[in-house]
Amino acid sequence: MKPPHIKAQREKEFRKNVKRQQELYREIRELGYIKLEQPIRHGWFKEMIITDGVNRYKHAEAIIEVYQKIKTSYWGATKEKAQKAWDEDRSRYMLTKDKPTISRKSYNKLSDKAKDLCVFFRYREERTGKKKTRFYVNFPAGCVQINFKRSYITHRKRIDPALEAELAYLENQLLKPGFYELISGGIWNRWSRISKSFERKKETHRVKENLRKLRGKSIITIMNYEC
Repeated sequence: MKPPHIKAQREKEFRKNVKRQQELYREIRELGYIKLEQPIRHGWFKEMIITDGVNRYKHAEAIIEVYQKIKTSYWGATKEKAQKAWDEDRSRYMLTKDKPTISRKSYNKLSDKAKDLCVFFRYREERTGKKKTRFYVNFPAGCVQINFKRSYITHRKRIDPALEAELAYLENQLLKPGFYELISGGIWNRWSRISKSFERKKETHRVKENLRKLRGKSIITIMNYEC
């Protein structure tokens, strides 16, 4: 067993390296992008676009409002892969038609006219098995169109070789004897457990608070309440 002072020094160095890594990630993000003179072809989008026909409808503003809340496009290296990404998202909510969906949180932010375009449904979350609520959107025929669109790379990430080299060095340092153990079974996991414990306590408090608010409420009110 290593002397306590050796272990403490190693944990101190570990924390220092992790902190510097986070600083490097931030500096790399802040480098920004360079616009290319000539765009490069890069796959396809399958997308839902809003057409000029939307202006024929009385509640055009409500239609546009809902459209701005949905995910409108899915990318793939080929048309087939773009279609697969589109289908996987639809099947995730057990929808077979080309209908976009929004969360309850997004739904609650809509105006009353926009809410009239949305239909409530429940689905079972694949990872947890819990039932959740979403809304699929019934756009009037003629105001939206689904098609494929060519995708282009228009910008390149700025790269600083010095930052990249320092980041690679720190990542290798975390794999050396002593540091790897801290990641796989020691200090790293302790941080994770503390964070998860705190989040569980916050969630429990939130649920209890919401249950107190629902005491004496009608069933309809409870169904429309966002926990």
